Amino acid sequence: KIKKKKKLKVWQPLLVSSSSLNFIYSIMSSKRKYAVVCASNMNRSMEAHHLLKKKGVNVKSFGTSSQVKLPGPAIDKPNVYEFGTPYKTIYDELKQQDFQLYTHNGVLNMLKRNYSVKLSPERWQLSSFNPDESFNFDVIICYEERVYEAVLEDFQSDDFGPLLDSQRCMKPIPVFLIPTKDNHESALIGATNTYQLVNIIEQYNDDWMNYIDEMANLYTDKQHEAIIYT
Repeated sequence: KIKKKKKLKVWQPLLVSSSSLNFIYSIMSSKRKYAVVCASNMNRSMEAHHLLKKKGVNVKSFGTSSQVKLPGPAIDKPNVYEFGTPYKTIYDELKQQDFQLYTHNGVLNMLKRNYSVKLSPERWQLSSFNPDESFNFDVIICYEERVYEAVLEDFQSDDFGPLLDSQRCMKPIPVFLIPTKDNHESALIGATNTYQLVNIIEQYNDDWMNYIDEMANLYTDKQHEAIIYT
């Protein structure tokens, strides 16, 4: 188990001219594989997954919560589902439950987007027990501090730790945090910010891991906000 909490690292911006940035606005096929992670794999990670997939980025999405939660008829009555429940199944159930409510709050449109991207929400912790899955990613991007910490703790847990001893698995994987509120408008902004970060990363060649600090600085200069990463 984790004995002490890992200190978050915040990159302080350096003076880099925005004119020196050469952003790519259409990635036909990404050089690297990305994981985008939020709590329920419903809103923020799926908005990013949707955008990145359209742009040709090799991406998968996950959630870290124990169950998937969606707004219900009251704040204390959320709709709760298990990870792996198809988005279309959830859509059909909520549509039948209260079409007007879930249309008005955007849940049905969100689910419709989701099932056009993939079958069902996936839990990060389940993928992490399969080293062929987790270590196949080159970059992980999270949208909430508790999600970011859950991913880091998962890599350092007693269950997952022995996998790190395998020579096949010995590679550094940068984990970024792009703080994003869990609502539809913020998810759109978070997805755009994610694409900006991916654009920066994709400009680097085989030695790209030597330039993580520089990438963070370029993102900070472009977005005018510091980015947290490990």
